[in-house]
Amino acid sequence: MLPTWFNKWNSENPTNIYGPAILVGTVGVAVTIAAFMVIVGQPFKTNSLQTGPRGTGMSVPEFINEVQAPDPTLDRKSVV
Repeated sequence: MLPTWFNKWNSENPTNIYGPAILVGTVGVAVTIAAFMVIVGQPFKTNSLQTGPRGTGMSVPEFINEVQAPDPTLDRKSVV
């Protein structure tokens, strides 16, 4: 299917394509993972909220209010 001159040249000049292919594949996977993390966001939730420059210890624990509705058992009339 290929011309005879190409088959002859290819047999006389063997080229190792596995090394560059592995390198290009590794770089491609790394770029894909980095793009995924930028698009989706940080996959691991942190326990603190950053309030200043990184490395300065300026972080506070995140406060999550779990009470969404007032307690219906409380008597609001007796509370002043």
